[in-house]
Amino acid sequence: MRGTTVSTLLLLLPLQCVSPSGAHAGINAWTRNGPASGSATAAGVFAIQTATFVVDSSDDGADVKPGDGVCATEAGVCTLRAAIDEANALSGGSTIAFNLILPTTITLTTNTELAISGDVTISGPTTGVLAIDGNHETRVFDITTGAVRMTNLIIQNGRVEASSGGGGIFVADGASLTLTNCTLTHNAAARANEGGALYVTDGGTAKLTNCTVSENSAYYPGGGVANSGIVTLTNCTLSGNTGGYGGGGGLYNEGTATLTNCTLSGNSAQMGDGIEGPATLTNTIVANNASENCQGTVVSLGHNLDSDGTCGLAAPGDLSHVDPRLGQLQDNGGPTFTHALLPGSPAIDAGSPDCPPPATDQRGAKRIPPCDIGAYELVPINCVGDCNAGASVTVDEIMTIVNIALGPAEPSACANGVPTGAAINVALIIQAVNNALTGCPAPGPRLAGSG
Repeated sequence: MRGTTVSTLLLLLPLQCVSPSGAHAGINAWTRNGPASGSATAAGVFAIQTATFVVDSSDDGADVKPGDGVCATEAGVCTLRAAIDEANALSGGSTIAFNLILPTTITLTTNTELAISGDVTISGPTTGVLAIDGNHETRVFDITTGAVRMTNLIIQNGRVEASSGGGGIFVADGASLTLTNCTLTHNAAARANEGGALYVTDGGTAKLTNCTVSENSAYYPGGGVANSGIVTLTNCTLSGNTGGYGGGGGLYNEGTATLTNCTLSGNSAQMGDGIEGPATLTNTIVANNASENCQGTVVSLGHNLDSDGTCGLAAPGDLSHVDPRLGQLQDNGGPTFTHALLPGSPAIDAGSPDCPPPATDQRGAKRIPPCDIGAYELVPINCVGDCNAGASVTVDEIMTIVNIALGPAEPSACANGVPTGAAINVALIIQAVNNALTGCPAPGPRLAGSG
């Protein structure tokens, strides 16, 4: 089977591959990118350039024979490490997919980082949860060369000590990373390292879309992200990260950093708790970080918000010294956690008139002009029940139902002081609805985004 040419393999798809020991190695769908996708070797065997490898095991074993086109460990399964081993051996760019029972965590029990040295797309599940875990012992991904794309993954518990930074991911000179719908959390860059979750070195590039970077830490700057190359963040949340010497709890930048519709909140560092260094911002919230939101030159393209004035915002539509009224970081729907805009937030409808794009917010909810500032868009809700799939019904959701039922009336969310985002019991639901129907003792404003 190993000597079979690609043209023969294409006729046999789908192909059940066999490891040297004869064990099942999973199904790998071979692909070709036109006539230039491979070449004949001296032995007459076609050299494979691209392939799709399907990970069917959460183990951490290496590939038994990298470059043979078969993703298989000694145990005869296809692990993420084995799939990367095979992808590294190919020059045309490969895809790694998953066939696992979810939720699943792939723990790097070998305590060795996943080194990527070529073009590859790692496509996580669009439903369910898949985490890649560094086991608090090793960096998760080390991207040395190539264009790497990752979607729908949680990258967690990575740790780097005797290296150049990036507890979760390191992007080297000449390499590029595109992250979409990913979470980087609880990664650490210890012992004189920077970039708790992500470090992009000089000459490297990273583009993050719809991602959350939370609860990461660094001994030196960049608790969340440290950048010396080019980093672009769109619809991203940086929250609860801790930077050390040099600052930049959320983002530390020595290169080029562009943020659009992002939210940075709850980060801390010795200086520049939200952002340390130069950055270009549009429709972005930098608020409620430990002591100062920004330190460095912030170029505002307008419609940004900071809560303490340290970002020096003065472009059209900017809001300075303003509390954005953010909810806690939580599951508000979508693939990653976000800070919701609470009713009455000044960020609501305060975004750039050029928005959209982006067409959706971080959760995938449609942005409706005038857009909101930040990663979260408060959209009109026209549903009955648990509208945000939060596993509990809140005062907001009950009042949404009442608002829809009463049309032009202006009922208030009056439940004797219960926070509007808090879960309530049946008695309080009845009380809130009755008060709304009969007129509250102290009527409040109609809930924003409630129809």
